[in-house]
Amino acid sequence: MKKKIFLAYVYSSKNAGDLAICVGAIDLLIKAEYQVFLLSKYDKKDEEYFSSREFYRQRYGTDLVFLEAPFTLNREGSAFEKLINNFKGILVYIGLGNKRTRIIKKYIKESDFVIFNGGNLLRCASLIDYARLLALYYPIKLGLSLKKPYLIFPQSSAKITGLGRRLLQRFITEAKSVFIRERQSYDKLKSRFNLKNLISTIDLAFFINKSAVINNNKRNDVIAFTLRAHTIGDIAEFDDREKEKIYNSIFKFLKTEKYQKFEIVFVVQTRKDLEFTKIIIERLNKEIPSLNISLYESYDPLKLLNFYNEIQLLVGMRLHSIILASSIGTPCYGLFYKEWGLKNPGLMEHLNMPYTMMDEDAEIKTGEVDYLLENAEKLSRDLTDKVNIEEQKIISELYEQIGK
Repeated sequence: MKKKIFLAYVYSSKNAGDLAICVGAIDLLIKAEYQVFLLSKYDKKDEEYFSSREFYRQRYGTDLVFLEAPFTLNREGSAFEKLINNFKGILVYIGLGNKRTRIIKKYIKESDFVIFNGGNLLRCASLIDYARLLALYYPIKLGLSLKKPYLIFPQSSAKITGLGRRLLQRFITEAKSVFIRERQSYDKLKSRFNLKNLISTIDLAFFINKSAVINNNKRNDVIAFTLRAHTIGDIAEFDDREKEKIYNSIFKFLKTEKYQKFEIVFVVQTRKDLEFTKIIIERLNKEIPSLNISLYESYDPLKLLNFYNEIQLLVGMRLHSIILASSIGTPCYGLFYKEWGLKNPGLMEHLNMPYTMMDEDAEIKTGEVDYLLENAEKLSRDLTDKVNIEEQKIISELYEQIGK
């Protein structure tokens, strides 16, 4: 009989990066031959509950167990609605359950192991972060009360203040294994908490089953870009000064004559990037009319994998665009801000690919871009080999902790 895994949480279908993490997690667990129960981050009051459920059912079948979140999370609601939802959430957390929590408890009881899904959640820099961590910790807390062991799928870390240190330390310490998705976060958490259960690896999106990806030949005339003009967690937009800095770095790069022979495709895989991307395209069309520019919009990680499989190079600000592209063997160049955390430079260093920190030097280095273009075939093989090694590492650890 298959071992049963309770996976908390699975995320939205409006952000291809979040969705790619979940697909990678589920595909990995299915490859390891486990049965999986999914806990959504959303409840039925949120449209994202239904759209994401439909996506998972189309990919994995209608017999998939997909559970409603114990809390109502609605950033778009009024202040009064948020207050009521927060109050109800506190009641749930302290033990006054509801119908949803009783169903969640039933499936945790049936499970052999609880897994906390991957992302960028091992951080706490404010009271809001602390409240978010308490809510996310709930299924782990419930599992421990039922004597169910847990592990944490690949995470990154960012700023940790005194407020969240104790909660994070308990959360990490009690786990059987904690996978960290890049070396910089691993080193930081190792130094901060001195734990032996940390395992350095890569993001879950690398482990999406790619059997359905069409094996097209690379098009040597396409460079793609993904843009981002938001703070960590996409909570707020950058100011006009930072947006202008992003535009100028791309303008200067594309103004270089040797890159004007390429078709330039701006990819939108997170809805919050759409308006800013359109503005950048409009300005470039006016200021460099010789460019061949188009827009590709998709929030489906499987369609994006097919797209990234065809191009020669991605210059990315969205981390999961880089993850999807590199997972299929396409070289990437990163454009990041420090406030987005250690996950971005950490991943690029692990994959031996170049990047620019926009806070320090807002310039795309043409020499490093040329290296990627000239050595694409070798880099592609190296990337594929790294993914295979890391996938086997995680599966081996799952077998050791959970069994086959």
